Amino acid sequence: MNWFITAKGRLGLFFALLLGSASLWAQTEADIVAAHRKAHGGEAAWQKVTSLQLEGDFTGFSITHPFVLQKSRPNKLHMTWTLGDKPMKMGFDGHQAWWLNPWYGFDWVTPMSAVDRTWQHMYHYLPTPFFDTAAHDLTMTFKGKGELDGQEAWVFEFKNDHGHVETWYLDPTTYFAFARVATGSEFGRPAVQNTWYEDFRKVGELVIPHHIESEFHTRHRVIEVHKVTVNPALAADIFSRPQAPALQPLNQLSGTWQVAVKTRQSPRQPWQEEQTQAVITPMLDGQLLQETIAYGKVTPANFLRQYSFDRSRDRLTIVQTDSFTNNTAILVGAKTDAGWQWHNSETNSGWSMGERTVVDRITLKDLNDTSFKLELESSRDDGKTWELHTQLEYHKAD
Repeated sequence: MNWFITAKGRLGLFFALLLGSASLWAQTEADIVAAHRKAHGGEAAWQKVTSLQLEGDFTGFSITHPFVLQKSRPNKLHMTWTLGDKPMKMGFDGHQAWWLNPWYGFDWVTPMSAVDRTWQHMYHYLPTPFFDTAAHDLTMTFKGKGELDGQEAWVFEFKNDHGHVETWYLDPTTYFAFARVATGSEFGRPAVQNTWYEDFRKVGELVIPHHIESEFHTRHRVIEVHKVTVNPALAADIFSRPQAPALQPLNQLSGTWQVAVKTRQSPRQPWQEEQTQAVITPMLDGQLLQETIAYGKVTPANFLRQYSFDRSRDRLTIVQTDSFTNNTAILVGAKTDAGWQWHNSETNSGWSMGERTVVDRITLKDLNDTSFKLELESSRDDGKTWELHTQLEYHKAD
């Protein structure tokens, strides 16, 4: 009798487990996604998060260094870390991915390649792509029941329009995302990367993994999170590709301007006055400012000026082309006590007028958020003497 009861109990337990397992794997996609979001703290809690900062240790090449990862809605990130013995930095401002990667042989900030950009995706999410899927330009497909390295999972695939694909694995009991498989980068070469998420801890209302390991080929990276700051005040410009310090003050040139123009043919001629408009636009991820302007009552001309920093020669430059001289001038310069000054007397880019060569000098003065001035001079004796021929006074258009 006792044997019968024990066997019956075991049989009942068996059927209970069987029914429980069947119930576990009979959930709908919507139920699973909802359970996943709840496990990580709930959608309402994450909607309160506008920015997140993670700090801790990053291990690569068996060497551990501190890292700082900063994220901001809707889809921005900035990260500093050290890989081996080389300091690294990267960012994404919602449009352009960039980084400082000495392992590639570059000691300056460069745009990120398409392959490296696929690797960067793993650092974006707040906290996984199941939240804010559309903000990351992803579409989600439920793949059903699966497994990874022997661990059963609910499997979801995410894609974007650029061919990026990543697969996420949810624990069927806890609903935590325990793994991600996607194409990573091994020094610019595509490589399948498995990333594992562990040590989930509460941070206020949120639940965040504190141990993240990535594996690809023979490479192994480990992130240990020691500190989480929710909604830190992050500077808006940290996500954009950094500019050369010498170029940064010239950002104030960007915009649409009403311009008071004064021109003269020579110092003996009277000034001709007129009004025009100029547009100065950041280009090349902010590495260049391009101005378009047209003026001239006596000799009308269109001008294209490009302000930039020549990293290899450590100098500010203006490349100026106009429709009157049909010449491209390369003016070099630097900041002075009076403002900024550029000239082309040493770049062999003056414009010819008969047997003479004319060189130019441009002086930028009184720069602030709402106004600035340009003075344009020319020289017919290789910069020994200069004649002022144009004065431009810029005021920000409403």
